[in-house]
Amino acid sequence: MVSISRPDLDPDELIVKAEYFLPIEPNENNLRKIKKELRSIFQQAAYIQTDAGIDIFGPAHRSMTFQHYPGEPDPPLSWRIKDALSLTSKGEAPSYQRDFIFQKVEERLEDLPFEFELRFRTINTDETEGYRVTVIVIPTLLQQYRQRILTAESEFDTKTTVKSTKREIEKIFSKIEARTVQKPYTEAEVIESEINQEHRNAPINWNMVILHFNILMKEMPAYSGDCLMLHSIATFSVSSGR
Repeated sequence: MVSISRPDLDPDELIVKAEYFLPIEPNENNLRKIKKELRSIFQQAAYIQTDAGIDIFGPAHRSMTFQHYPGEPDPPLSWRIKDALSLTSKGEAPSYQRDFIFQKVEERLEDLPFEFELRFRTINTDETEGYRVTVIVIPTLLQQYRQRILTAESEFDTKTTVKSTKREIEKIFSKIEARTVQKPYTEAEVIESEINQEHRNAPINWNMVILHFNILMKEMPAYSGDCLMLHSIATFSVSSGR
């Protein structure tokens, strides 16, 4: 079997998350209304709920998952004949459907969302009550990668994909006037921000500064006057314990 090289994609750079708050009395009836409204919004945007059947009986589940709906393929003649003769298996998706879905994922623009997962958490305190909604979105680019559609020659822009995904999240939740708790972000952005903050808070190693100035004064005598002044400042900082 010939191995096809694939691009190196990090899910932490592509999966977009966000947090929203819905100020409403937290009870089963209101949660079902919220989920019904969200289901309608996603359907209008050509997404289908993949876990819709679990809310029929009992308490409303605290999660929803939507995926891009590519439509229904027309069964080929050979399959229709087999189905008429009861030679098909009803418990298994026909191969033509799997091929159709795979093709639609391949054709879909990579910077559009593929899957939305919504998680609801009840908030009930003296100060506020409602539902906090965690949003986790898988872009089509990552789904194409997981289905081994992408190759080393595939052209894509991860930054554009993330920006587009963030816009789609904000557009959907603005329709239900949800309050933003945490704007859309990726785990990679959070890690990068934390590293930058650590660097900003790190104390200056003045001994290393003096060492670099000594090297610079030897290699660039023309600037020795300026370096000598900075060297004095660094030396003073070390001696004073700064």
